[in-house]
Amino acid sequence: MLRQLKRYSAKKPLASFLKGNRPIEPNDNKKVGIILDLDIVEQDFDLAELQKELNVPNENFSFIVFTSRKDFPEKYNLNAFHGKRLGWNATFEENSNERAFANTNYDLLLNYFVKPSDELLILSASSKAKLKVGFPLEERRLNDLEIHVDPKDYKLFIAELKKYLAVIV
Repeated sequence: MLRQLKRYSAKKPLASFLKGNRPIEPNDNKKVGIILDLDIVEQDFDLAELQKELNVPNENFSFIVFTSRKDFPEKYNLNAFHGKRLGWNATFEENSNERAFANTNYDLLLNYFVKPSDELLILSASSKAKLKVGFPLEERRLNDLEIHVDPKDYKLFIAELKKYLAVIV
């Protein structure tokens, strides 16, 4: 019941985050952030290859993985978050990984998820990114650029992303 009230309290701030979202042309994709869904990570998603293809050094590349599971598999050794850290009015706990991720200024934010939860939408919408790229979602205001490919085919996603970034930048 309390969790449902928290989600309800997040609706209005989420709408204001999305209303204020305006794309800004990135200068030179220097800082890249990725929001991943654990279900996609478990389908042989190669994060290292994505980083290599985008030619982003380790210090400018960060990611966070969302899971709805209570028992996150430790075998992945990933920076993970779940809905428990979402507080009232669409805010994440102080000093949490989620808040640090959202407050980082990214030149490019990849929303690599297809089944959005409130937590994913809030994290992405509240992040300080110049350009947000992802898959087509019901919430059309979230991404500045949508790439229509199968999420399992990350190599095609990378190729399409590079093609569009070459035109934009």
